[in-house]
Amino acid sequence: MHNKIIFAKAYSLHVEQVYRYVLSRVENTQAAEDITAETFLAALEHYDNFRGKGTLAAWIFGIARHKIADYFRSNQIAPSLEVASDVASTEPSPLQEVQFQIELEQVLQGLQRLSPDRVDALTLHIFGELSIIETSQVLGKSEAAARMLIYRAVQDLKALLTEQEGIEK
Repeated sequence: MHNKIIFAKAYSLHVEQVYRYVLSRVENTQAAEDITAETFLAALEHYDNFRGKGTLAAWIFGIARHKIADYFRSNQIAPSLEVASDVASTEPSPLQEVQFQIELEQVLQGLQRLSPDRVDALTLHIFGELSIIETSQVLGKSEAAARMLIYRAVQDLKALLTEQEGIEK
């Protein structure tokens, strides 16, 4: 019974983060909802396997990451970040919303040009709201390696966006 209470708290704390992360990696909201549900079902079924190495959140995100890989393998499609614009939940003014949408589309296009390991690290950290430590645990890399992947992803994005801005002017 104690494990179910802990798991219920973990679910309520992390379901939105996991959903945002999954949504940032797959093609549509229905798939994101399904994968999120599958993630928590698998976590509940295998909760006894959680050994406390790292945080519970990192363990759950690791399961989500594997479920996403299963989704892409079974559907034979490449990951896309186009639906991540649905992730934002703030209520800006209409002008701010248009500007934000344009910037987000530019970022998403830029992300599609980055290496998969950098995209994975950045989306776990940004959309999944995981700490560097948790991101490193999910990726199975050292903290320094995860930090470097995120740093390089941001630098690559800055370069791509600056290049894109120069082309548009």
